Amino acid sequence: MTHWIEILFGGVGGSALLAAIGWIIGKRPAGVRPIATSAPKHKVGLNEPVRMVKETVVATPDALLPRHIADAIKATAPFARERIAENYYGVQIEWPLKVRQILPSRGGSDVHIAFETGDHFPIVMADVATDRFPFVRFVREGTEMLVVGKVSKASEYEIVLNEVELTVLSARYS
Repeated sequence: MTHWIEILFGGVGGSALLAAIGWIIGKRPAGVRPIATSAPKHKVGLNEPVRMVKETVVATPDALLPRHIADAIKATAPFARERIAENYYGVQIEWPLKVRQILPSRGGSDVHIAFETGDHFPIVMADVATDRFPFVRFVREGTEMLVVGKVSKASEYEIVLNEVELTVLSARYS
């Protein structure tokens, strides 16, 4: 194919035409790169995990923040929000958060902890066993903790975690 185009159109013009045809059919000449665009490379269906939130990539758990989850759910059509939220179930997180409120559970051995994210929403919730983390009985509101766990439920207003590990970053005990 190369030879007849160069013979027909001659020299440099033929090479340019060959490069243009190759570009159109997807066979780019060596050293030629496509122009970068901000458009996503593929369409995201309802059964795929959310990859972009308002042009912000949230593909890696270490870059994932509570507001990214809430924004992704909020940006979705109301009837599809539960489906999008399910994409975050089981995602391992590690966030520095402040204790907002601690309430005893009905059984008495666990406590419900609500954490502030720094943004107004979402609130991060977790049930914590006091026999595993006895210090939570004495922690006050405003205590900073490193919270490691897995997302078990998500909405635009709250994120519920399970399999939680807590580390106190700044102590405020009563």
